[in-house]
Amino acid sequence: MTKKDKILRHVKSISGRPQMYTLSEDIRDFRRYFDGYRHALIDVGIFETDVWSLWLSSKYGIWDSESWGWERILLYIFLSDKEAIRNIYPLFCEFIEDVSNKGEKCIIKKHEDDFRGYISKTPTEEIKDIE
Repeated sequence: MTKKDKILRHVKSISGRPQMYTLSEDIRDFRRYFDGYRHALIDVGIFETDVWSLWLSSKYGIWDSESWGWERILLYIFLSDKEAIRNIYPLFCEFIEDVSNKGEKCIIKKHEDDFRGYISKTPTEEIKDIE
């Protein structure tokens, strides 16, 4: 079994029965576990950087992935915690294929190209009309 197969098998397991790993089916609890898992993969050299949020952001056209966070993107798309978690496995399979075929730098570049010119506004910034 390859490293990729082992990773995907674990992602399938945690997205299929999240309460076994997080004690709930809440996407925020799932995020804590899944972020830790992905960062462990970075620590052992499987990935160089964490581009999961950027990849999801480009896939669904939500440009401000830092403010949204990947779990909010999935909640927006799938409308419930349960459906968002259920869809993580097929999405992560697609993500792994993209990383394997294109590389992490291409995912970062695609995100930059997709959203070039967009400016993120925080809630405290005043947006002024340009006349």
